Amino acid sequence: MKNETQRQVHELFIQASAERLWDSLTNGELTPAYFFGTVVKSSFERGAPIRFDLPDGTPTVDGVVLECEPQKRLVHTWKIRYDPALADETSTVEWKLEPRGKACRVIAIHDFAQAPKTASHLGEGQDGWSVVLSGLKTFLETGKPLELPIAG
Repeated sequence: MKNETQRQVHELFIQASAERLWDSLTNGELTPAYFFGTVVKSSFERGAPIRFDLPDGTPTVDGVVLECEPQKRLVHTWKIRYDPALADETSTVEWKLEPRGKACRVIAIHDFAQAPKTASHLGEGQDGWSVVLSGLKTFLETGKPLELPIAG
């Protein structure tokens, strides 16, 4: 991970096609296996809302889809709902998928330029995006969720 003051960049390779990766990022039946149990909900059209809710419907994060190129790139805003102290900030998340043979390079960029409290909350030393990406890799390569206790 590259961690700058206003941006985090995570990248890794996953033994999966861009199609399978895209489905895992956009299919609410699959996201709970690697995204802290949350269900993604969106039409993934530009301007559409995007939500990450717990199975009981409790919102954790919401935003708006800014750009969407299926199997290549997804950009959306990110507003944390699980912590009222952070609910007034909006940051941006970008996913890039780059096929490499039978694998894909996955790049996740979280831009905090307009969200300093969110940057601090999700900053260096926090497991957030590392757990999501490691969980995504494990899920796609083994078919099973990553078994990892929550850091405390």
